[in-house]
Amino acid sequence: MNIKLSQNDIDKYTISITSDMNWISYRHPDYNPASVSYKENRFNIENEVAYYVASGDFVARQEVKDYATRVKYNINPGIEFKLFDLISYSLDHKLNDDLTKPKNEGGYEICQKIAKQLKTNFSITGILYSSSKMEGEDKKGICIALLPLGNTLLDENLFKENKI
Repeated sequence: MNIKLSQNDIDKYTISITSDMNWISYRHPDYNPASVSYKENRFNIENEVAYYVASGDFVARQEVKDYATRVKYNINPGIEFKLFDLISYSLDHKLNDDLTKPKNEGGYEICQKIAKQLKTNFSITGILYSSSKMEGEDKKGICIALLPLGNTLLDENLFKENKI
């Protein structure tokens, strides 16, 4: 499947979200919270910097299989993110099933192509997307992928350890 994003798509589907304490990321306890694994995931290829955060603890636990061995962090409140709303885009273009497929069914490939277009052609480094782990559940979850330009790590002050 070949998706070609246009400036009209960017204008229509780019949103701003200001973080609150509900955005959660489980981080490895042995590393700085701003570190990354560089492993391929839904929106990033191998050796590419990516951060994934979820809309609340329930969604984060669905997304991170080994969350019990991780440290729970919140995104510090008041940070504004400019995001491409892939949820609305996929609904309008009937792509949700394709975007939530597992890696072995081609789900990662289409998401990575979209992410590359957003970064390369439009300098958009954030994507709001539906949690693939929540598909078919009564509750829906949303997540954000942050893919910094220049493959740089984000400031560790983005994360605030959740001690609750």
